[in-house]
Amino acid sequence: MAIDPGTPARAYAVIPRTNSIVNNQYQYAAEAMVSEDRGVTWRGTGLVKYGLYIGANDDYRVESGERLAVDPNNSDVLYFASRRNGLWMGLRQPNAQYTWAPVSGGLPPWTTAPTVDAAGYTFVLFDSRATLNGVSQTIYTGVHGSAVWRSADGGQTWTSLGGPANPVRGVVASDGTLYVSCGIASPASGNVARYSNGQWTDITPGDKSAPYTGITADPGNPATVMVGRDNSVWRSTNAGASRTPPGRTTPAMAARRGRCASWPTRQPSPARTIPRTIMIRTMTRCQNPGPSASALM
Repeated sequence: MAIDPGTPARAYAVIPRTNSIVNNQYQYAAEAMVSEDRGVTWRGTGLVKYGLYIGANDDYRVESGERLAVDPNNSDVLYFASRRNGLWMGLRQPNAQYTWAPVSGGLPPWTTAPTVDAAGYTFVLFDSRATLNGVSQTIYTGVHGSAVWRSADGGQTWTSLGGPANPVRGVVASDGTLYVSCGIASPASGNVARYSNGQWTDITPGDKSAPYTGITADPGNPATVMVGRDNSVWRSTNAGASRTPPGRTTPAMAARRGRCASWPTRQPSPARTIPRTIMIRTMTRCQNPGPSASALM
């Protein structure tokens, strides 16, 4: 999904719209739906006629995103990063209809079989600081199995930034710093990277045994970044140079996974105080304790 930053009542969602049978398997074509009234009513934008593959339950359904994004400087421009059909751009016309076209300009083609890489193009991001004729000039897209690619001319041409080869999610901080979470589902591995001043820096907060997923930066403080994986969240206030211990792993979550979670040593606020009897009962259910995690209160 995506919200139009310039028109908050306008929302977009990509859904499976039509299906066909290919190699004895159903394949669904994506349609980008638009709502002008905060989701009360919806209509199609015409993307479906191009037959772009959508796999809402495929691998990387959790790790990758956001695949749909609206230019924060121009409500008439949106992009869709597909699994098997590359990057597409939609343009809203004066009559409120849409036209769609594939984006090339040097980007790698992506029409692979899911057995090769199910993720494809994983996200689209804008750096809203630079504009030309009302269009954001700096755009990033993640290409799983390749790299993060950047356009400095509003999507006309693209170049690889190198760095991590399996980007899944990203965020552009208010100072232009790019943070990217990365990973492979099988064999599982993952890392986190920062791109600034033309250089990549590995800022992975934990081990590299599984993909990292959600990542965000504080709009008011670009050095504050948070990244998650599984049932842990890390927070850094110095652009990833150091991180707090992972949190928040609750006892209930840990019990389900056969691990025991630790809680903060400092006194929690009264509203979050947990009765001791409940804490003991929950913690005694844990089996095979693993590494502890501190909660961010």
